[in-house]
Amino acid sequence: MAPRKHAVKRPSVSFDAHRFGSKRAEERFTESFSRRNLRHEKTVRLDDFTDSPVHGWLVGRGWTLILTATGDACLELVQEFYANLVSRPNEEYNFLTHIRGHSLHFDGTDVCRVLGIRDPPMQQYPPAPSRVNYDEVAQVLCGRPRAWYDGNIF
Repeated sequence: MAPRKHAVKRPSVSFDAHRFGSKRAEERFTESFSRRNLRHEKTVRLDDFTDSPVHGWLVGRGWTLILTATGDACLELVQEFYANLVSRPNEEYNFLTHIRGHSLHFDGTDVCRVLGIRDPPMQQYPPAPSRVNYDEVAQVLCGRPRAWYDGNIF
């Protein structure tokens, strides 16, 4: 008589397939959103940046439309959108998400079209200097210099 095989107990892989594309997405939803509050978008006042290069960057790129929150959002759908979001392998700026039983594929151009902003051209940046002047960084980003500590942050 052949020896009896013992059944291996496997963990349950059930998940809400209507709301999530995978068990891992459902876990991300639980880990990321069930214990935290979602912050609502705030309106950005462009006039607050008149003394900063940020004002010119936003206007020059045609991004002023996205500075103002428009209408209400269904927070649960927003959370599911981000919990299910994955980047597509070997494709830069190419994403896939799952919302209420539907898969949605999109890329950076789609995001720009929905937000009403111009698709920015890819930029080439020079190599970073070996020594960064943090006062210059603060001046450009914040409009004023700031004292920084020397050394590395680990």
